[in-house]
Amino acid sequence: MTDVKSILNNIRGIFSIIVPLCVGLALIYFIYGLAEYILVSGEASKKEEGRMRMVWGTIAMFVIISVWGLVNLLQATVWGNTQSSSLNAPPAPQFNK
Repeated sequence: MTDVKSILNNIRGIFSIIVPLCVGLALIYFIYGLAEYILVSGEASKKEEGRMRMVWGTIAMFVIISVWGLVNLLQATVWGNTQSSSLNAPPAPQFNK
């Protein structure tokens, strides 16, 4: 039998893969809108579509990253887990004396 902690760790592992994938897809959607905005500069309707894709791509990235940060904050404050599996700080620089 599996316990609750292992199930939660499996779910965390799945989300640590899904979240960056969603951010990447939102970034690709933004870049697609940017390319459409630049390449069809003569057509007003296509230009507006490209602008809206950029806006929605930006909103999607903001929401995904904000929720990701809130979950990490909640995890660190409520459960006391200071080591996040999804975002790790780089090591401090070491200077030789």
